[in-house]
Amino acid sequence: MQAAALVEIVEQGDDHLRIAFRPDPASPCFSERTLIGLPAAADVAMELVDAVPAFPLQDLARIEALRTNCDLDGPAHLGEPGFMRDQRIALLLFAPSLTHTGSLQTYERVVVDLRFTGTRAAHGELAGAGPDEELYRGVVLNYAQARKWRRRRSPPVARTTQPAADQRLRITLR
Repeated sequence: MQAAALVEIVEQGDDHLRIAFRPDPASPCFSERTLIGLPAAADVAMELVDAVPAFPLQDLARIEALRTNCDLDGPAHLGEPGFMRDQRIALLLFAPSLTHTGSLQTYERVVVDLRFTGTRAAHGELAGAGPDEELYRGVVLNYAQARKWRRRRSPPVARTTQPAADQRLRITLR
């Protein structure tokens, strides 16, 4: 039985998140992608804490196939933030990297820290358990942490307009 790739939260707080990755050796790309929930208005910085090298691939045909079909932005790469409905997210990629000699460096374990500056919880009402919650829970790695950072939907405000002093209203009765 072969182990699947594992991405896990090692530590988290209001302003940081530490994530560890162990690749699946049977994976054709030695990589994994995961969505990270981010504070709605914070800056995000990623720091590589640890990258334990595994075996470098030297097979040129395999390396060329990986270049064509796989991401090689390793050991870790944080994509541009965006929104998925009310949750700000970014794609975190763990992958091998090309060395200056042309071989492909794979990793046994990669650990990254994400630091959030300008973090603050959103205001407004957080929707309860609905279909969106199941989506977030299923795809956002740090679901519980990121839940408080979502954009809140404010309840609709009733519009009350007063007629102007010189405005006439026509009411028809039948």
